[in-house]
Amino acid sequence: MNREVEIKLEVLDDSLLSRLSEFRLHRARHFEDNLLFDRVDELKSKSQVLRLRRAGDDWFVTYKGPASYSSTGIKSRDEIETKVADGLMMQAIWEQLGFQVVFRYQKYRTIYRTQDVWIMDDETPIGHFIELEGEASAIESVRKDLGLQEQPAILESYVGLFKLRRKAHAGPYMVF
Repeated sequence: MNREVEIKLEVLDDSLLSRLSEFRLHRARHFEDNLLFDRVDELKSKSQVLRLRRAGDDWFVTYKGPASYSSTGIKSRDEIETKVADGLMMQAIWEQLGFQVVFRYQKYRTIYRTQDVWIMDDETPIGHFIELEGEASAIESVRKDLGLQEQPAILESYVGLFKLRRKAHAGPYMVF
């Protein structure tokens, strides 16, 4: 089991995006479609997440445990992720076990890499965000390099952000 350590920040200034080009491009801009599954709020009540993600032609299954936050907004939680050959079959298996899709969200993601930190540039229907993932001290260093040390971290998940920001006429999912 791995420990995910990350911070989410909103892109408030487009000049930030040009600074990202200073980092090594790991994966070019690509479309991601994410499905969150639960069974009668069984996982939600335990602050756990079960996700099926399609990123290009690849499928990933992810479990995330309950999160804790540092005073600077860095989130930490257990995470298990693996690539699967057929995401639609994985979805069919989960549905046979009583799991249902409870939320769907889409984004365009570009991934950059420093020696110690993954930088995810996420364009979503509700805003533009970056996530920095790595060891807490390395995250804070990159955050400072990007001039974001004073910007408050976003503690909400994409589900929480969608509920806060969606327009009255929007559907139940965060999709383009």
